[in-house]
Amino acid sequence: MYISIIEERNALLLQLPFADGGLPTYSRPFLVIKKDNGYLNLLNVSSVFKKEKKLFYPSNKLIDPAHHYPPFRKSSFVKMDIIYRVVDSVNLENFIMDSGGKLHSEAFDNIIQAFNDYEGKEYFEVDEVLLGEYNAIH
Repeated sequence: MYISIIEERNALLLQLPFADGGLPTYSRPFLVIKKDNGYLNLLNVSSVFKKEKKLFYPSNKLIDPAHHYPPFRKSSFVKMDIIYRVVDSVNLENFIMDSGGKLHSEAFDNIIQAFNDYEGKEYFEVDEVLLGEYNAIH
């Protein structure tokens, strides 16, 4: 049986489809917000740079600027409207950001509180085969 080293508060740099089905040509950061029976629930993270107006969207939550690093080097926010759900696998360990550095617990708790209060969220399950195809180890 596989025992995952990925934990809540870790960040993963993954190439996952957009919720509308399109696929980005680049990897994006995701925050692990929950481990659930062999699955990881992830929120997409984006830097604030040139997207300051998006902080006013109710679906977005600024990560405490005093505590965003590790694992996010730039001031960032989480997008709470889509919860990406992926199978936890040994392959994903290769995509842990910042050598496993975790988001500060206070910043994480603030995100979880805002996430629990936000009502417009949807789950987006990423097929395990697709996940492996787009995040292959080279």
